[in-house]
Formats: sequence, structure tokens, C-alpha cells
Amino acid sequence: MFGRKLSSAARGLSLGLLLITLGCAQPRAGSPEAPAIIRQDTLAASAYTGNDAAGTGGAEARANRHSSDKTLVIGLGTEVRGFSLMNNLQNKYVEDFVHGNLFLQDEQGRWYPVLAAESPSVDAGTWKLFDDGTSEVTYKLKRGIKWHDGAEFTVHDLVLWWRVGNDRDLPYQGRNRAEPITRMVPLDDYTLVTTWRRWDAESDTIDLRMMWPMPTHVLGEIYETDKVRFANHPYWTTEYFGLGPYKLTNFVPGSHMELAANNDYVLGAPKIQNIVIKFHSDQNSLVAGLLAGDIQVTLHGSVSEGALSMTEAINLGRRWGESKEGKVIFFPYRISLLAVQLNQELQRPAALNDVRVRQALLHAMDRQSLVDSQFSGIVDVAHGWLSPQDPDYGLIADGITRFDFDPARAERLFSDAGWQKGSDGILADARGERLEIEYRATGRDPQNTATIVADQWKRVGVDTHLNFVPEARLKDSEYMGKFPGIRNHTMVAAPTGGSTGRFLCFNMPGPENNWLNTATNPPGYCTQEMERANAAMEAAFPFDAKMGPFKEMMRIALRDLPYLPLHFESEPIAVRSNVSGIDRVPPKDRGRIGMHAYLWTID
Repeated sequence: MFGRKLSSAARGLSLGLLLITLGCAQPRAGSPEAPAIIRQDTLAASAYTGNDAAGTGGAEARANRHSSDKTLVIGLGTEVRGFSLMNNLQNKYVEDFVHGNLFLQDEQGRWYPVLAAESPSVDAGTWKLFDDGTSEVTYKLKRGIKWHDGAEFTVHDLVLWWRVGNDRDLPYQGRNRAEPITRMVPLDDYTLVTTWRRWDAESDTIDLRMMWPMPTHVLGEIYETDKVRFANHPYWTTEYFGLGPYKLTNFVPGSHMELAANNDYVLGAPKIQNIVIKFHSDQNSLVAGLLAGDIQVTLHGSVSEGALSMTEAINLGRRWGESKEGKVIFFPYRISLLAVQLNQELQRPAALNDVRVRQALLHAMDRQSLVDSQFSGIVDVAHGWLSPQDPDYGLIADGITRFDFDPARAERLFSDAGWQKGSDGILADARGERLEIEYRATGRDPQNTATIVADQWKRVGVDTHLNFVPEARLKDSEYMGKFPGIRNHTMVAAPTGGSTGRFLCFNMPGPENNWLNTATNPPGYCTQEMERANAAMEAAFPFDAKMGPFKEMMRIALRDLPYLPLHFESEPIAVRSNVSGIDRVPPKDRGRIGMHAYLWTID
């Protein structure tokens, strides 16, 4: 549509899917021994010929052997406290099993309607672009789609989401998705006309990240009469239900949840009838469960969302490469960053407000040795917003300002900013105040990174105080928003998926939004130049035209450095050998594996 290409940069993921095995590739020159990697373009030839770690006989034969009454056990390295963006309870990788989506992607990354009856299009007159930059999109729903409690799904359930998303009296974190829509007008129960402040390239590919249907028959009257009760309704936790392939049948907070197949699912009954999602307290117990066979699958995402750390995943891939008991799949997705506090009311030390100090901190990091030692060299250092392996890298390459490892350059920049080493080797200003920085990190990999970076900064005179934040405190939005110095963070490596929102004034965390935007723009970065560049990217048409403004936003970000880029990340999934179908439909763009869980089988 509109001639948009489906390259991994333009539509989301910036690298191919990686499958960790042993003996198929050589490690990067100069790096420690690395596990072998099979990229996406070779996966189809290797994973479904009966020679992969999932067993013999091929995927079709395994599906035919499948017994639907078996139970799949999924392990998470964290507790799921609830569902949705209400009250900051989201775990999107679990929600995909239950919720359902208007549109999904196929194996080639093409979007197709699921709960929707058709895709909006300019040719059909259901997607109109106006000269003033606004747009109108008409959504048509399939008739007869049922919520898990039996009530019919209608466009009024989308209108309720839009009203909630624009209601500043509610603790709903998805406001940035609702506010671009200025009006929703139902023509009937199955046809909805929406008016957008601007044209949005993703408005014909709506999933639950962009529109989150809410059951009007349960929540509508409560929303109208009692917003406190609405926000605290058990629907968001133990009584949650949706439109997806699985129904929530039991939710034991702190322990597990049980799902049963929705045999009326619009795309067909799931092949596995029962799923148990177990919550684990840490990575060690998660890995132990995988090795013992008590867990068959983990989900991707960040460690805070319950996924394996890259370190644990690489080690597990090595072990399974020998035993053939399973495999580890890596989905390249994010850039690992260090957010720098720019809110001067919170910022300590004030030196962080000097861009020369931020440049010096970046030059003082040996990021290549970090990824080689920590991740066996399977990820790239992040100089720009797309990996050098990305097919669209050439479109942004000349906008990249590199900050290569150069301790001498770092020391000169510190000196230019008024910092000199004292007799103890620590940098101090003219008043004798030492350059002390608190560095907050959560999760094993970010904590390991913090330890390495702190040592590298110490060599140039920075006194770094490590603060390893327990994962349980990640939901304390105010605490996370009030970090004084540096904290680990990530963003999507693409011009879509919310990556550029990390640089927008609208997403600054603060008391006015209950600090809920701490995951979106933690530095509190806000400039009119960046706002204009983002507006140009949002208005660019067709989709490929976004790459120019995207490059300009990257150029500004690398000049101002609200974040210090570290490396590209991959989200790992561990799959035991008796589970099939997970890597047949690799997630792309906003895709996540739970969207296609109805296709999975278990032997």
C-alpha cells in the first residue's frame, strides 16, 4: 500500500532472526569464542527439514503427531501483576495470547485483517489524506466476533478505549496512541470513522499496541459513573478477558496463570488446548526450569518483562547446541542506551548538562570490547539508529556522528568543560567538587554492562556509583523517573514502534502525568528543533519518505546526546525440542510471538 517497502528498517526489526546452535559459523574475528548464528534468510532451509533442534520429521509431521490435550508451560522471569496499560500493568507478550488484534502480520511481514473485515485503503476510499495533513480512516469489523464472555465485539469497544486514552483523570499509559485521533464516529455497530490529526503510516495495521478494545458491556457504565472504580476494576487483573486465541481461566498473583484455548477464535481453534504461564523470581530458576524440562518456552521482551537475559540465552544455546534438547532464537529489535538526566531539578551532578561531558563519557567507553566480552560479539555497537547490517543503513549513514573509543579525546573534553584530575585520579572542578555520577541499572545484562562501563569511566577520572535497582521496583514510576544521573534504557531500532517518542516533549515524565512516561522519555529531553523534525517525519508521505526526517532526528540526538548509545540488542526466546511453530512466523515490526500462538504445536 502506497508503495511502502517491507524492509526491516522501514517496517520495524532491523536485523534478521538469529538461531543459536553450534558449529555452523565462525565467531567474529578478534572476539571470544561465539555460538554459531543462522540468520533469517537461511532459517527456513534449516529449521524445517527435520534437521533442526526441534526434532526430526519436519514441522508438518510434528503437527500431525500433536496431541491437543497436552499443556504447554511458559516460564517468565518476573511476576505478571495484571493486563493492559491501565495502572502501568502491561506485559504485552502475555497479553497477546488473550487480547486479539485488528490486524496481524504473515511470515513475509504483510499485514492482514483479523478482527477487522478489511484493510483501509486509499483506492477503496476508506483511507483519506487531506491537504492540511490530517487523515480519515474507516474501520470495518467482522460480524459475529465474540469476547471471551460471549458478548459481541463492536466498534463501541474501540470508542471506549479512545475516550479512556484521552482522559487525563485516569492512570492510562497509552495516551500517546489515543490523542492523535481527534474523533471517532460509529456509522453502525461494525463501521467506525476516525479522524486523525495527521496521516499515520500504521493506521492500516492497527494492533493492540495502537488501539486497545475495551468491553463496553462490562466497563462502559462504570467509566461513566465512577472513574476510581473503573481504574481499579478486577477486569485489569484477575477478571481479564479479550478476543484472542486463549482465555484466562485462573490467575494466581505471585505464582502463575492458566489459559484455555478459545475454540471460537476468528482464525481457528488453537492447536494446544492449555497453557500455564509460571512466574519465576530470577533468571537462575528460569534457566533451571528449562534445563529440567519443567518449562517448554520463554517469551521475548526485555528482562524486566520476564525474558531471558542475552547472557543466559547465549549460555543456554551452547548447552542445547550439544544436547539438541532445544534451541534459542534471537529477535533483533532494540538499541541499548544510557539515559542521561536532563531535568535540572533532578540532575546530579549539574555537569551532565554540559554536552562536552556527555561526549567525553561516550568516548571513554570501549563498547566493542564490551559486546565482545559480554555477548560473544553477536551484536553490533550502536553508532546510529540502524545496524550496519540493516538494508536501509545506507539511507542514514551520513547522518551518524561517531564517538569511537578514545580516552585521550575524553580527557580533553573533560578539561575543556573545566574538569581536571586530582591527586586521587578523580576529576574535580575549580571548586574542588568531584565528578560523581550515580548509574542505575536493572537486570543482569545491564548490571554487567554498568560494572564494565564504571571501570572504563574510572580510568578517565569519573567516580561512578552503581545503583542496582531490583526489578520489583521498576513499577515505581516516580522512583524510576527521578534518577539523578544515568540509567539503562532501550528503544526500538526503527522509525516506527515508538522509538522517536523517546525525544518528544509530550513524553517527558513528571508529576502531571504521575511519572508514567518514565519508560518513554526518561531524560526529560525537549527541544523545538527535535519537535519540528518529528513533525516532518510524521507528515512524510509515502512511508519511505520518513527516512529523511528519521535521519535528521538521529543527527540531532547524536549532537545533543540525551542518551549514550551502547549496542544493538536481540530479544531471546528459549524453546524446548517438543514445541513447534514458534519460529515459523517470526515477529516483525510490532509483531510478537504470542500473536500466532494458535499455530503452535507440542509433541
